[in-house]
Amino acid sequence: MINIAFGLDNNFAPHCAASMASILSNHKILSDEDKIHFFFFGNLDDDNKEKLLSLKEIQDFESDFIGIDCSEFSKLPLRNGQQVAIYNVLLIPNLLPQQIKKVIVLDCDTIVNTDISQLWKIDIKSSLVAAVKDNYMGKRNYFNSGVMALNVPKLREFGFYEKWKEYVKYNVEKMTLHDQDILNPVLMSNIFYLPVNWNVHHGIFLTLYDKYGKKDIDSFLSFCYIVHYSTKIKPWHPLPVHPLKCLYFKYAAMTPWKNKFQKHSFYAKTKSFLRILLKYWFVHPAFMFKPKFWRKIKQKGWLMTLY
Repeated sequence: MINIAFGLDNNFAPHCAASMASILSNHKILSDEDKIHFFFFGNLDDDNKEKLLSLKEIQDFESDFIGIDCSEFSKLPLRNGQQVAIYNVLLIPNLLPQQIKKVIVLDCDTIVNTDISQLWKIDIKSSLVAAVKDNYMGKRNYFNSGVMALNVPKLREFGFYEKWKEYVKYNVEKMTLHDQDILNPVLMSNIFYLPVNWNVHHGIFLTLYDKYGKKDIDSFLSFCYIVHYSTKIKPWHPLPVHPLKCLYFKYAAMTPWKNKFQKHSFYAKTKSFLRILLKYWFVHPAFMFKPKFWRKIKQKGWLMTLY
């Protein structure tokens, strides 16, 4: 079995479904060992569970829904509108069945653009975790937690649960990126770094899209094994327009939530644009005449500075 885990809640169930659809659509089952087993870590209502399970129409899979005691995270900070479910990943090694040796953990805002078995087959040796680097704030040897392969027995032997609980007692004020700012300092001694293709997060995306994507989008997409929409700029937001928004909607259209995204009509986009522009104008009434504003648009894309 290929074990894949998501940490989620009801709000992120539709986006988890899009990620699942991308996995199932690109995966080939050649033997029983290739079958996918999804683990959903979070407190979901029955309707959302049924909708996630309906994706078996794309390809059959095994599944387990594992509830989370959210009181575990009562003292952890939530910033930028994040929900407490962002910390669910911290409980995965302890709550998985004992027979599970390895699991791929994905954020719900990821789209898998290749056969996930290629990632599963990477030998992470005796490392605790395999992940892609994230040059956040210039930090060295810092990884992005949106795509990880976990060595479950090693993490239990390491005492991961006890270590992260101890860490947050004294370091809550240092946390700006939620679970990522716990996972990195606790696991920094034993990380296997994956090629950047396996987590094309915001930092990697900006650099490579400007260089290659605008010239040859097909070649750029073939490079992106997993696209991670890792900032506030999500493809399901009407504005600003993410350059790879269509990749997300390709798979979202395969899910029971496909009608949910009708709000992305021309009318909704126009209404959101006017609302954001008006709000920005009140703060910076002369923004049209500021060179800095136009430089940012050129560097990052139209309206990205408004979020």
